[in-house]
Amino acid sequence: MDIGPLEIIPGTHLWTVRDGEEKMKSDDLSEKLVPIFMSEGDIIIRDVRTLHRGTPNLTNNPRPVVVVGYSRSWWYRPEVSLRISKHIFSSLTDEQRALVRIHCIEFI
Repeated sequence: MDIGPLEIIPGTHLWTVRDGEEKMKSDDLSEKLVPIFMSEGDIIIRDVRTLHRGTPNLTNNPRPVVVVGYSRSWWYRPEVSLRISKHIFSSLTDEQRALVRIHCIEFI
């Protein structure tokens, strides 16, 4: 536990927004959290709607994490933005640019 695993609440991706808001107000959801222990090289694929949180890394060892998100084109998430340099963006192929179909691209 010292390295600070990801914790999720299984099944919450099936909740409606209203159900989720109600449960977060009325329930102690911390009792339902399940730690996900991973080893170097492991991956996890989860629905973005699953309630989750990171926990503190209490060691002196780094905990590098790579997060790659993908959503269907109709699933607009305004809180998600992508920062990419103009140089890198201009070097992408048309196919690659189509994959980077984020509504908010902030050029750095």
